[in-house]
Amino acid sequence: MAYEKRYRTIVPVPQDQAAQDKLVVWLTRESFDRAAAADALALVEFTDAGTMDPADVPPKAEKQLGAPAADFVWRVFEGVGRRPDA
Repeated sequence: MAYEKRYRTIVPVPQDQAAQDKLVVWLTRESFDRAAAADALALVEFTDAGTMDPADVPPKAEKQLGAPAADFVWRVFEGVGRRPDA
């Protein structure tokens, strides 16, 4: 089995910008592509895993954002980078 690395991120999207869904997905995909390339890997899987319940967000995130978790739509994305020669 070829070397691979899993990527995962949770993106807080303000409620008033939730309609810009395609932009959020595109920017996150670009971020995953760049992260994989920095690790000398090719991104072979990218998954939009939907949303996360604001109640599952750590209180520290609310403090960092300066707003309640419920003010955001929490988008979850996952990906897999694999050796390009595999």
